[in-house]
Amino acid sequence: MHKLLDYICSELENIERKAERDDSLTMTEIQYADTLLHMKKNLLKSEMLTDEIDGYSRGYSNARGRGSNARRDSRGRYADGGYSRGTMVETIRDMMEDAPDDNTRLEFQRFIDKLERR
Repeated sequence: MHKLLDYICSELENIERKAERDDSLTMTEIQYADTLLHMKKNLLKSEMLTDEIDGYSRGYSNARGRGSNARRDSRGRYADGGYSRGTMVETIRDMMEDAPDDNTRLEFQRFIDKLERR
């Protein structure tokens, strides 16, 4: 998830530099920035909720044989080895469904394709 947040922050910084340089942005760039900001907010909220779920369920995880330090992904499922690429792609696909337009959905799809190639 941290790589995804780094990517989002980098894209937002690029948009900010363009706005400073050109003193204007296209509507597409503004919508892309808005989508990136929503995505960042959702990822940070998801991480916060996961931490809360981990804290709440810590007592129950021992009974399920996972141990008190068992990690969970953003949806509260047990994660082996941390946040999996598959889960990240699922999260992005969910956010893609909420995208405001086809261009933004296409950007999400390109990013998903890039992640799946790695």
